[in-house]
Amino acid sequence: MSEWKDTTSYSRDKERIPTTWSFDLGEGMRITVTSGHIHYKGEWIARCEPFFDIRQLDVKNKEEAQSKAMGLVREKLGRISAAISSGVRALEGK
Repeated sequence: MSEWKDTTSYSRDKERIPTTWSFDLGEGMRITVTSGHIHYKGEWIARCEPFFDIRQLDVKNKEEAQSKAMGLVREKLGRISAAISSGVRALEGK
């Protein structure tokens, strides 16, 4: 079973404070949440290619960020699955 892993890029001369976590979904997909993005310092953002690159999350901590990011991906995959099912039904003439 996958789990969230610390994927923070640490500098050698700075205190090791985790700011980035990733969850491997398999099939080459990974959800990453961070509060250490160079352009969004202190704000939680998520990315999960190919679904979204930078998505601001408006949350207070890593647990909320992880939950919200997972929900965003789940919603996107649900819409993709529905679109595929609709396309298959159309091809089958139903």
